[in-house]
Amino acid sequence: MKPDAKIYEAAKTAAESGIQANLHGSEIFFVDDREDNVQGALAAGIDAVLYQNVPQFEEELSRRGIEW
Repeated sequence: MKPDAKIYEAAKTAAESGIQANLHGSEIFFVDDREDNVQGALAAGIDAVLYQNVPQFEEELSRRGIEW
């Protein structure tokens, strides 16, 4: 369970070996409303942000070139 490092490593492994096997774990974008979960993802090398509100979330998506 979050924020245990094993969950983030499992997400990276799934991303790297799943349908889009060319996806690197560092390409995961993680959003959570708990700081400890965000810090756990960042420590695992995952791009992560703390959710604060919709405008902030939309800005984070835009900064990464993610269309919604």
